[in-house]
Amino acid sequence: MRLPRFLLAFSLLAMAAVLAGQLGLSAGDKKDKKDDAKKDLKKDAPKKDAKKDDGKKDDKKDDKKVETPKKEPFKADPALKEFKGHTDAIHALVFSANGKELASASNDRTVKVWDVATGKEVTLKGSPREIKGVAFLGDKVISTTGAWDKKKAAFEGEIRIWDVKTGKVEKTVKGHAAAIESFALSKDGKLAATGSEDQTVIVWDLAAGKAVQTLKGHTGAVIALALSGDGKKIATTSADLSVRVWDAATGKELNTLVKAEVKKADPKKVAKEDPKKGKKDKKDAKKDPVVKDTTPIQRPFTSIAFSPDGTKIAAGNLEGEIKVWDAAGKELQDLEGHEGVWAVAFSPDGSKLATGGWDQMIKIWDVGSGKELQTIKAHNHTVTALVFHPTEPRLASGGFDGLVKIWEIGGKK
Repeated sequence: MRLPRFLLAFSLLAMAAVLAGQLGLSAGDKKDKKDDAKKDLKKDAPKKDAKKDDGKKDDKKDDKKVETPKKEPFKADPALKEFKGHTDAIHALVFSANGKELASASNDRTVKVWDVATGKEVTLKGSPREIKGVAFLGDKVISTTGAWDKKKAAFEGEIRIWDVKTGKVEKTVKGHAAAIESFALSKDGKLAATGSEDQTVIVWDLAAGKAVQTLKGHTGAVIALALSGDGKKIATTSADLSVRVWDAATGKELNTLVKAEVKKADPKKVAKEDPKKGKKDKKDAKKDPVVKDTTPIQRPFTSIAFSPDGTKIAAGNLEGEIKVWDAAGKELQDLEGHEGVWAVAFSPDGSKLATGGWDQMIKIWDVGSGKELQTIKAHNHTVTALVFHPTEPRLASGGFDGLVKIWEIGGKK
């Protein structure tokens, strides 16, 4: 049976469509498979990339977490008074007995005497080296320095007594075989004490201009010292890490508040290098055993002070530790408040202790409880010197920035 032409044509067209569809389907399948494969690869790839991206995101998150907020630049608190004039670090400060004048000793080889009310200054200059100590002796000023003696071919420490009105040296007392690092004057002005890089302390009769006692025992430079109010005791700190108390009259060591760590050469090792010396050291080693440090101090105490009544001693070290002992050597307080302590001072009534250090801060402490009473952002560099006003609730400070400032004490913490 023959199909009509249109049906035949339609059938042919249908068959062609089916064939085309089949061909298209098989091609599509292949394309789909390729596309699926690509999709699969893409599916896999994003997962890997996602991990990387996630890692980057996490890193960014972590960066945000690790990122510390920008530290604001240090801004010193406003002081009651600020005296400018020194061109280098301040080493020591002292008020006159009536508190009307303030003397500052500096690394710039000068002493400046300031009128506290007006800020006017008198400059005492001509010292051969930096000045580490200063004190008032009536209307005179005492400073400590040192110089190389060409004739003796040796270094000598010097105590100079100045006439402030004329700006000239009235008297010079010489002693020590190295630079004078520390200085203190008794309240009555009769005795002075100087500590030196030569590892000794000399007690002076200033009126006679002579040494009355030499304290020996430190094995490092005497960094800081203080005289008790009655002039009978001397407290010292040294590069040998020790803190000691001495009898000023006899030169005898009364107490060791912090022991030095002494390291001796091994006698056996020395014997190999020098047999005769080795034998001698073996004998000495038996007589003089190694002294072990009983405290975990790694850096020296740089400052020390007696309370006005002489019953307490305070000292600060470069570890930021502040210790307070009683006269018998019993530890009363162990305070921490600075990165490194450079200055300590008792208030006139002995109830407060001021400390200053590397962190550019001054802290005021209650001596009885050890409580921190006040914090002052003081200098744009290390705080190196502190002294309380004799009659008013004020404190003077000096720093590596060469500035001298006066602060009101009793504000909020």
